[in-house]
Amino acid sequence: MSHLRVALRLTLSVGVVASFFVLWFLGMPFVAFSSRAWARWRAWILRSISRCLLRILGVRVEVRGAPPRAPFVLVSNHLSYIDILVLASRLDAVFISKYEAADWPVLGPLCRAMGTVFIKRESMRDLTRVLEAMDRSLEDGTGIVFFPEGTS
Repeated sequence: MSHLRVALRLTLSVGVVASFFVLWFLGMPFVAFSSRAWARWRAWILRSISRCLLRILGVRVEVRGAPPRAPFVLVSNHLSYIDILVLASRLDAVFISKYEAADWPVLGPLCRAMGTVFIKRESMRDLTRVLEAMDRSLEDGTGIVFFPEGTS
């Protein structure tokens, strides 16, 4: 792939993410009154960003069968970071991620804003907090996706 194409895709990706962040912030006052409304708004934003990014990257998603309807818990193998975009483009879900990802530049704040629950895998005490967050998500009618291997 040429350097120009990579630069164009990166620029478009940054523009899409920035645009959706502006839209997300503008919509927050309208959904702040209800955790369900916030969950639906967050899911729409995440689904839309993911679909745009997949299009920019030239990824075509073919779905066979009906995706699960929220609330659900989906456990999946993690083959690449494209997995996250594919699943987020089709499902209303929050993701469970390793705690270290919260500190990653750009992706950390994006994940936090989209409701990702971060888990400290080496801490058994953190499991209670994560299970409570999962319960809240399921009560709000949101699905949960996690990759138990935790790495690609």
